[in-house]
Amino acid sequence: MKKMSVKKTIAALAITAASSNAVAMRWPGSQDYENKTVCLSSYTDSNGLLYSGDCDNTANNVKFDKEILANGCAEKQSALATNRTRAVFPDGTKGEWSEWSLEVPSCPDPRIVQL
Repeated sequence: MKKMSVKKTIAALAITAASSNAVAMRWPGSQDYENKTVCLSSYTDSNGLLYSGDCDNTANNVKFDKEILANGCAEKQSALATNRTRAVFPDGTKGEWSEWSLEVPSCPDPRIVQL
């Protein structure tokens, strides 16, 4: 039986912790937003599909003095600016507006490493 080195063991634990906590972790500072711009990190893949993150970068934008663009967020971020939606049916008719609860946790400081 082969022994694992201490470095490999710690690395394996860190990877496991990071992957399991990425979905389950709720960062302090989350709140219920009502018609407030939420800044989500975003990137476009090679097929042109836009992907967005799952935490609000607004506090980090202020903390790191990032330039705020016209959408209310920094470069490479998508702005989620409403909590209302409505259905548009195939025949072109539109349903009633409905509001939904929008709770997006704040992003952790990017300098923090969670083990």
